[in-house]
Amino acid sequence: MLQSGLYKANSSTQELLFSSVIDFAQTENAIKVIAKIFLDGDCVVLNSITGLPVEGLEVSIRQKHSMVKRIYSSKNIPLEVKQEAMAKIEA
Repeated sequence: MLQSGLYKANSSTQELLFSSVIDFAQTENAIKVIAKIFLDGDCVVLNSITGLPVEGLEVSIRQKHSMVKRIYSSKNIPLEVKQEAMAKIEA
């Protein structure tokens, strides 16, 4: 769905889609991807095939908070990275 661009037609679809990505990030690898999206730049989501940013996808404050909670749930992400994420959300 991200690759098709259909999410651009409706902002609620866009928010639901990305919230689902965050919520279903249960494995350590998936949480690392969430951390990378959050910590690299301004929450830019990359297309897994092209490597280019997904255009028109805006990350809400609520989603950013959910991302930080997901980062803190990881057992493998170092405390320094978790604190960096917390500092970024507070800024």
